[in-house]
Amino acid sequence: MTNLAAAYGVTIQPAPETVAAWRATSVRRLTGAQNQGKHNVFIKVLAPNGDRDRNGNLRIMWTWEGKRPDELAPPALLDKPDRGELGHGNVPINKNQVLSVWIQGDGIASDRVVGMRTNFPDEGPGNTWGHYSYEVIFQRSQGVVVEPPVVVEPEKPTDTVTKAEFLIVANALQKQVDELFATIKRWDGD
Repeated sequence: MTNLAAAYGVTIQPAPETVAAWRATSVRRLTGAQNQGKHNVFIKVLAPNGDRDRNGNLRIMWTWEGKRPDELAPPALLDKPDRGELGHGNVPINKNQVLSVWIQGDGIASDRVVGMRTNFPDEGPGNTWGHYSYEVIFQRSQGVVVEPPVVVEPEKPTDTVTKAEFLIVANALQKQVDELFATIKRWDGD
């Protein structure tokens, strides 16, 4: 493991010792020329042999210090092409966030890279306050891999209901309730 970002407060929390795990084999902060004013964590995922791991279930998981329950950090895809990109996927680092990232989706544990932030003084073109980026390389260690869990995507609403449509349904339901109460009153009279 090579952590070239340790001087910037970045640490690696190792996954438990297991037969197979995602290991953070390299972490570094990008130079200004490489970064060009971005504020992201660029992530590569490698198979044990060093080739890109193309498991479609893999996702970049991420969070930040002080994240509230109502703030979203959706899993990020590893869908970038092999050439022309800094990573296979990435997540943004917003100003004043202290970010953590790890890999998930194939049932094995992952190291966590913790403490990535952008609030450093200006260093010149490409790396200014709020605009710093990192490269993290995760590599799957040799071993048995557990079958990935089935990923169930939440249903997305396909239709929107207008106020008029809502009132039609509400009136129909009210009519059914009124008829039910009328039936109950007849039973009470018997």
